[in-house]
Amino acid sequence: MTVLQPEIHHFDERHFGTMSELIEAARSGRQDFLLLACSDQSGLPGSISFADPDQFVVVQNLAASVARPGETDAFLGSIEFAMAVHEIQHIILCGHTCCSVLANLAQRRSRDLCVCRTLSIVEQHYPQATDREFFELLVQEHMLLQLENLQSHRFISKQLATGQLSLHAWLVDDQTARVRAFDPEAGQFTQ
Repeated sequence: MTVLQPEIHHFDERHFGTMSELIEAARSGRQDFLLLACSDQSGLPGSISFADPDQFVVVQNLAASVARPGETDAFLGSIEFAMAVHEIQHIILCGHTCCSVLANLAQRRSRDLCVCRTLSIVEQHYPQATDREFFELLVQEHMLLQLENLQSHRFISKQLATGQLSLHAWLVDDQTARVRAFDPEAGQFTQ
């Protein structure tokens, strides 16, 4: 398992929820989970065992990339729509270890802004990474950049500030189906 450099990103720990909070919220039976996932991930949310699949609003796109403020895309519009229509209390950003979208974009040295920023971070901060580690870091750093982008939008930051919304970031191992959750205090994805 690769170790992230926690000083690259700065997250307010109060904006992140815990697994026990998710399980408690699932007991309500309400549709208050927004799952943001890569379009390359299949079987979501049916494979999540703590809640009924009907409790999730699922929005998927390439590598679960979230536009930055000032940029617009359909994914961001779908997120904003879901937040307006449903009483979303938990956003789960879900990435996966065998993301063919990121692999393809990285291999082609894509000019996609999200991937360029991620590639730059990994190349700058992890110069000694092996090829395998490089890709693992690419996936994790991409997810953290998407969390930053997500938090920077007013319709999200306002609810985070009032405590009406919690963020979660999950990294799914495509081979074992195990999930590592992002721990903002440690700055790592942990089991």
